[in-house]
Amino acid sequence: MRLQARAFVGAIAAAALVAGCGGSSGSKGLTVSPQHPHPSSTVTFSFTAPTRAGIVGKVIDSYSLSATGPAGASCKGSAEQAGSPVAKGAVERIALGRKQLGADWCVGPYTARVFEIERPYCTPGVVCPQYIRVAGIVAKTSFSITR
Repeated sequence: MRLQARAFVGAIAAAALVAGCGGSSGSKGLTVSPQHPHPSSTVTFSFTAPTRAGIVGKVIDSYSLSATGPAGASCKGSAEQAGSPVAKGAVERIALGRKQLGADWCVGPYTARVFEIERPYCTPGVVCPQYIRVAGIVAKTSFSITR
């Protein structure tokens, strides 16, 4: 199950690159806390949800955070984390740290993006189409991990 989740998030990142990362853009952006994170820090990313995340009719709308930076042998240079259901206009917070990464952050510059993802919602016993749509980038920022 965990491998399927990683494949799903990897597919999201690949689809976003193919799609050119277009779509909706967040006017408030993505904030990072703490402002000067260290390798062992838990970094919290915050943004205002432009739409409701959850089941909306026949679609499951969700958010996914992707952070990419330098890679190393004993540290993690990239990560993806799904958001939780949230109301339109609410502040969503997604945390990434040692627990989620499975290692410390690598030292250096990072880029973080929040993607709006859509997939079908079907009731059990009904044939359901299988797709993932990257609706766009909701928010983005850059940050650095320092020693």
